[in-house]
Amino acid sequence: NLEEHFINLTDKDIKNNTIKLPVNRSLYLNELLKKFKTTKTTKNSEYKDLIENLEKDNLDEQIEIPNSIKATLRDYQKIGFKWLETLDNYKFGGILADDMGLGKTIQILSIILAYVNESKENRKTSIVISPSSLALNWLQEASKFAPSLKVGVVSGKASERKQQIENLEKNDLIITSYDLLKRDSEKYEEKNYSFKYIIADEAQYLKNSKTQNAKSIKSLKGETRFALTGTPIENSLAELWSIFDFIMPGYLFQYKKFKNSYESPKVREANSIVNVVADKFNFISQKANFNDAVNDPEQGVREEDIDNVMSQLHRGVYGDELITLLKLMVKAIFEHQTT
Repeated sequence: NLEEHFINLTDKDIKNNTIKLPVNRSLYLNELLKKFKTTKTTKNSEYKDLIENLEKDNLDEQIEIPNSIKATLRDYQKIGFKWLETLDNYKFGGILADDMGLGKTIQILSIILAYVNESKENRKTSIVISPSSLALNWLQEASKFAPSLKVGVVSGKASERKQQIENLEKNDLIITSYDLLKRDSEKYEEKNYSFKYIIADEAQYLKNSKTQNAKSIKSLKGETRFALTGTPIENSLAELWSIFDFIMPGYLFQYKKFKNSYESPKVREANSIVNVVADKFNFISQKANFNDAVNDPEQGVREEDIDNVMSQLHRGVYGDELITLLKLMVKAIFEHQTT
């Protein structure tokens, strides 16, 4: 039935009357349990903490912005940072979606700094993959806002890049482009390194799961994956699946199963599911009417980059929409399937 389909159980998952699920199925399970109003459910403290901590109003106030970030984060950036930290704590991936110029880079640099400051031993390197035109911008932003980070850019001839990849552990963060990642994929495979964070900047580059861009970045090993985008995901569920297949492989199942279940003509009537999901991303990406951040000399936001910046309502998106995006997707599909 529908519930079994979403939880995706097999006989192998049931042993001694006990069912073990991946932690990323917790949100599915929570939505499912809401349907059994007459059934008594006992939830242990770890499960409750996981669900509650992903709510906007319950983000851990003890999560502190690292002092070594050379910028004053605005309120919505602080919420975004705490959201990323919370997802990382539970080994969830995430999509940070917002207009250009609203500080996605600073939030990512902050979470890398927090990790570096807390991990004195056995510290892992993180990697940012961006379009070629933005690779040096990442280096400049890191030098400006996170000067204590050791940052390397993978560039130059093939022999030079091979040497840089072999010595990537010397850096807290390395930066490369989608184009170079495709060329160097075998070198990363030979290196067999597991990164702390894998960051996909301009994640619309991954919207087609069959491209080398998508295949190359998904082949990298890492603990936590984040996707950054200022572009709404609005064309198809296949694009959404491809990005989720990067940040949390398997969360939306294999593409064949996903396609047969949620992209069939019957399910796709009036694009109802696509519209529900896309509307959330469109809402995140809208420019709103709040001018206190325009021309901010500290963060370098320029008026030509954005017409208007972050209303109070928009700030809430990080809590009310981004944090609950996974649950909203599940709810939307549940409601569609049961009507």
